[in-house]
Amino acid sequence: MISILSFLLAANIAAAPVGAYAGPIPMKNHHPLYVGLLSPSPEEAAVVESYKWTIAANHTNIYLFSSGSEWNVNIDKELTEGDISASVAIIPQRLEAGFNVPVYHSYEGFMDTTKRWWHGRLGVGTYAGEVDTPDNRYIETIYHNGNTSLIGEKGWAAGDADFWLKAKVWEDKMTVISAQLLAQAPTGNADMGYGSGQWEGVFRMLGEFRHDIMAASMGVGAALPGSLQRGGENIQLDPVYSGFVAFEIPVVKRLNLVVQSIGSTSPLKSADIIEFSREWVEITFGFNYILESGGVIRLGFSENLNQTAPDFTMHVSFTGIGGK
Repeated sequence: MISILSFLLAANIAAAPVGAYAGPIPMKNHHPLYVGLLSPSPEEAAVVESYKWTIAANHTNIYLFSSGSEWNVNIDKELTEGDISASVAIIPQRLEAGFNVPVYHSYEGFMDTTKRWWHGRLGVGTYAGEVDTPDNRYIETIYHNGNTSLIGEKGWAAGDADFWLKAKVWEDKMTVISAQLLAQAPTGNADMGYGSGQWEGVFRMLGEFRHDIMAASMGVGAALPGSLQRGGENIQLDPVYSGFVAFEIPVVKRLNLVVQSIGSTSPLKSADIIEFSREWVEITFGFNYILESGGVIRLGFSENLNQTAPDFTMHVSFTGIGGK
């Protein structure tokens, strides 16, 4: 993946003016409860003129050990998600249709030592018991009311595919507002944690404001996930309300700093472990490298803010633009 991105960067490298913006970094939510649910990433409000496509990789370190009378969770692993997505204009700059297809790889990983060093430099704490566990191990089990809800397996697996329509509803010289309707098909393996086992839907509003010195993007949405069909159970889920805000600031030609935050309510507010019932909040720092062609190289690094997992996520992606 990184080799492909390096090649695309070398082939497209050219100057873009300061004040060109690319929108938020499409970080993924890899909390074990959300991976199989429709949790759309942040994106710009603008609608494509012709078409665009993206290849992306997100890598996460997950450490979550918690137990109650209802839930028992034991997870220590790393997860890589690869995504291919594309969108095409139905009405140029007014209405687009798109899709995203993910694939996941779970394994013991390699980042534990680096993560401990990084948290030491930041002066922040680790999860309870984490310092006493061996590095780079793989454990993934979830039990619900004594029943096996999930026993993970190392290796590759397909996830649920997403589809959407996005329509611009208002625009002036500096502001764009759009509405987006998303659906998720049950193409992934729900028993391995990569799907919910049923169709899901999300509606959200997206907005962006652009100025010579900065751009701001934001979004708010609501989902009705229905239930989680896993391990022979049909677990009813609560509506999920989510949002993001992102700021993009030019640093030098072609390179912009991005600072953003994503939040979501829990689909299991009544769960008896706070790692499932508590809201999920993260903050991301990263960069957009804008090419003259309109394509974008994105790099991002996120940290979980309320110790619900995952610990951190790294993002790298390339977006190509058509019709330029």
